[in-house]
Amino acid sequence: MSSDSKHRLAVALPSALLRRTEFTELGVPQLQRLSNRLWARFERTCERIDLEDALKADRRIVELTRDDDPKLPERLNGLSTSLLTRFSQYSEPDDIDCAVDADQRAVELTLDGDPMRPPRESNLALSLKTRFDRLGDVGDLERAIDAHRRAVAATPNDDARLPFRLNNLAACLRCRFTLSKHSAAVIDIDEAVDADRRAVALLAPDHPDLPLRLDNLTVSFITRFDHFGQLIDLESAVEAGVRAAKLEDTRHALAIVPYTPPGRLMRLNNLAVALLRRFHVCHEKDDLKEALLTWNKASELEFNFGDNSHGRWAFRQAICHLLSYEHYGAPHSLTAALREFRRAVAAVDEDDVRPEISARMNGIATCLLARFEHYRDPDDLDAALQADRLAIAFAPDDPVQLTNLATSLYIRFRHLGDADDLAQALTTDRRAVALSQDWDPALPSRLSNLACSLRAQYHVSGSAEPADIEDALTADRRAVELASGRRPTLLVNLAASLIARFVRFGDRRDIEDAEDVARRALALVPEGHPQRARMLYSLSLVLTTRSATCRTQQDFDVITALHKRIFEPPPQEYYILRKGLHLETSVLPMDRLHYAQTHVRFLTDTANAEFCGPDSEALLVAYSRLMNVIPELVWHGHSLQRQITEAGRARAIVSAAVHAALGAGNAVKAMEWLEAGQSIIWTQILSVYRLPAELQERHNELVLQLYLLQSRFWEMRGWLLADELDDLKRKTDVYGDSFAESYRQKAMEYDDMIRAVRDHEGFEDYMRPVQTLASFTSSPAFARLQAPVVFLTSCDALILLPGGAVKHVPLPQLSNSKAERLRVTWTTLVHSRAPQRRGGELPTSSVLRASSRNSSGALSRRVLGLLWIWIVQPVLEALDFIKPAEETNNGTLPHIIWCPTGPFTQLPLHAAGIYGSKTGGPPQHAFDFAVSSYTQSLSALMRCLDPSRSKEHESERPTMLLVAQRVPARPGLSSLPCVREESDCIRAVMQMSGGQFFYLKEEGATVEDTLECLRDESVQWVHFACHGSQGRPGAPMLSAFELHDRSLTLADLMRRNPEKEPELAFLSACETAVGDESIPEESLHLAAGLLAVGFKGIIATMWSIQDADAPIIVEAYYRRLLELRTGDGTCVHTGAADALHYTVELLRDKVGEEAFERWVPFVHFGV
Repeated sequence: MSSDSKHRLAVALPSALLRRTEFTELGVPQLQRLSNRLWARFERTCERIDLEDALKADRRIVELTRDDDPKLPERLNGLSTSLLTRFSQYSEPDDIDCAVDADQRAVELTLDGDPMRPPRESNLALSLKTRFDRLGDVGDLERAIDAHRRAVAATPNDDARLPFRLNNLAACLRCRFTLSKHSAAVIDIDEAVDADRRAVALLAPDHPDLPLRLDNLTVSFITRFDHFGQLIDLESAVEAGVRAAKLEDTRHALAIVPYTPPGRLMRLNNLAVALLRRFHVCHEKDDLKEALLTWNKASELEFNFGDNSHGRWAFRQAICHLLSYEHYGAPHSLTAALREFRRAVAAVDEDDVRPEISARMNGIATCLLARFEHYRDPDDLDAALQADRLAIAFAPDDPVQLTNLATSLYIRFRHLGDADDLAQALTTDRRAVALSQDWDPALPSRLSNLACSLRAQYHVSGSAEPADIEDALTADRRAVELASGRRPTLLVNLAASLIARFVRFGDRRDIEDAEDVARRALALVPEGHPQRARMLYSLSLVLTTRSATCRTQQDFDVITALHKRIFEPPPQEYYILRKGLHLETSVLPMDRLHYAQTHVRFLTDTANAEFCGPDSEALLVAYSRLMNVIPELVWHGHSLQRQITEAGRARAIVSAAVHAALGAGNAVKAMEWLEAGQSIIWTQILSVYRLPAELQERHNELVLQLYLLQSRFWEMRGWLLADELDDLKRKTDVYGDSFAESYRQKAMEYDDMIRAVRDHEGFEDYMRPVQTLASFTSSPAFARLQAPVVFLTSCDALILLPGGAVKHVPLPQLSNSKAERLRVTWTTLVHSRAPQRRGGELPTSSVLRASSRNSSGALSRRVLGLLWIWIVQPVLEALDFIKPAEETNNGTLPHIIWCPTGPFTQLPLHAAGIYGSKTGGPPQHAFDFAVSSYTQSLSALMRCLDPSRSKEHESERPTMLLVAQRVPARPGLSSLPCVREESDCIRAVMQMSGGQFFYLKEEGATVEDTLECLRDESVQWVHFACHGSQGRPGAPMLSAFELHDRSLTLADLMRRNPEKEPELAFLSACETAVGDESIPEESLHLAAGLLAVGFKGIIATMWSIQDADAPIIVEAYYRRLLELRTGDGTCVHTGAADALHYTVELLRDKVGEEAFERWVPFVHFGV
């Protein structure tokens, strides 16, 4: 009967009869008509009363039918259908049992050979499978499979119902296989595949059910692949899934068959799963792309048919992006995954079930944890734990969520060392394993995680609990067994447990087993895969442990070869893929650092000395790998505080590398590495300020994109550096990222744009750090260098001569600890003798007794004397600078440029000498033999010397910007009476020379007006006469000049992406070249900041100066500078260093040689 006919009958049925609830007076024919009409109305209205009455009618029909009535089996099947319907709609517990009983009785009443026996067997199987799905009794599943087999065996090949029965049999077989997965169950999945294949083969190409049957075949192939790992099954799954999708698309396009949303969604999902499985195995980027497109189609279908698909669509997108990140390591994929998981959570509504919400929240946690592993931002780890706990709130007994929480806790323990985190992780891991079924495909990973926590507890306890390592080994072995030994991560974890037990008990079988599983893990991971490095490292660790007590040359060579393979470039196909992903390597920076450090430790281990031989090249190569990681550790996408932390870590690496290079007699390499470790943060800043002219000429559109991105990047960086985030999101949480993370994403975009520039011919090395000294010495800038550059390390000096040669000067009396003691002593003395700020009072006898003053003077002389004896004198002698005045070039002193590192950055090398000597011998002061300048790095110096940054001819009468602030606005700062006199002196000198100047004073000296004047291209000199200060520890970008309205900070200056490059800045303020003591290599102070924003030379102060000294210094300085610029040309470059040398000499003569706090602080940076 058609549905229209049923509808008409239902409408025509007398309402009084439809309302009856007792049917004892009706006969079977009436009851059958009533049942049919009630069913028709239920299908139309979904009113439960109609279903209940139909079921009563069906029960009454069965009751009235005799046992020998041939129609009884048919009526039992009708009753079963009604019971199953009510069970599916309202979950009445007795209905499913009654339905099975009815179907079983119908089968028993049907003879073998009866044409109705197969459909009744099929109905019984469906009822049993339904009860199994609800109650989980495997006996029901066994009976269902038997019934399906009998139905299939009794169905002729030409019966149109045979494909349907074959598919139902295959579904039950797949289910039993998934539950057991033991050797006896293998036949189930093979039989399921055969049944699905037969079902497909029985259908004509135009049969409407063919897409459904192909989809079932796809699922069977996927299931068999998951167990055996045969690629042919995966290929067959994709082939069947693609064929099903294309059939549906074609029929829909021709309007032959409309889409049925539930079935279409299921088929698209299964195809996407098959593609993702193949992507896992073959690493074909197209498979990932096709999976994403397939899920997009599914989401569009949901949306078109009125389903709220936004959350599911975003969830599927997120999974694809996360898989891409896990396989290729591209940070953009991780960003996209997190964004889509958050969209999925935001799209949650009241119709979403709690497990689905939990899964979406779990996705957020997974991404945040992965991002923490990539960037090591603690905010990400905290947010991941927050998301994990929210996910568990929605599904408290879900092993998936428990495992993720345990993983986050374990990682936090690994990085912070809190034993409570480990205890919680272990408890949570155990609970996750206990709640997992044996057939759960995630159980191996949970067991392996549990083993990791047990191993960690074993090591934390100092190996006091051998039971922990035994339990870990048991868990690892079971995990590997359940995964059929096909998952490399599980294998390397098993190797780790075997190593731990070998170290504890010394059983050689353990280390041999560890080597075997480590080699198996390595064989499972193709070259170029992100996990390849970990597998190589694991095998090297096993071999290192095995050979610890009796290592041979062969052991050494094999381990060294494994270490080298970690850093080998990927195969060509991976290289091309990573280039498309803007990715140079898939191994995380911190992991590469760890691997490189391990290799260095292995080579420098005294136990390996006999195997290394006299050749030191291998050690230098190992250190090269370490040095190559440093720019990524101190990445400009990190916060400044993070950069400072990482730069501190880099300091020890650079020191060790330089020591190794000098030990190998390679002074050039030592200097290259010193430069690479100097001012890493400033080097990154300096490298992005200028777009090369040739790029602008050849790729104008690309330059425009780069310029816009660069501008936005630096604007955001300025906010971050200035710590002006009061109105911005400071911390990452579950639902959104911090401003710092938004900045990091902008840095990634900027890096991608740089890589795009490098793809163009002639720009392959655009903005790459200079790797070799030859790259510096061959540049036009180096040709203008006319003074030696002296790099200082803990016990050596390296001198780069103007011709490009490197001279190594050992400093045998010096050590890092001695240098640090000198720094501490000197800074203490400075703070006790100098005013705290310009304008403050000098210590008086009431504060500092005469005996104390004399004592500090003696200490000052001693520090300066040791600097002379240990450092400066040997350097000057090596340069042949120590000679009588009459032997100098017309009385002109040579120039020397100091590039100090570590504690030397805060020591006055230019003032080193022997003071207070009463012997009347020859002079022994640095200033007697050379004019000193400083630079924070060779890169910064080359930038100052770059001829492309110079005007055609520096003006003899430059335009000056004078910024004077006598009365500061910030409370607590004293007025500066001498600022007015200082300003008058400058104006008089400039007017006498005919130079132009802008004058901002008092109320006119605001931050915005000052920055606006700095943008004026005519300004070549800038003079600040005001208070200055070094930023608080850890916040050097808050170093500032105190102007009328607020502080002009270093961060303010860094926000300016300069289009002009002035010549000179005189910082007549306090602490403008102090730097942050926590990171001396970076020289994070105002002087360095002004060099970064384009100034070629800076006059700065190493500590607070006396207000009365400023006018003396300033007037004499500018007079001398103008004389040098208009003189006989003996002064090179700007003359700034020579003028300062002359001026300080005048001040020294005036205040006395031993008034160190008065004349020593004035220093010159740049050229």
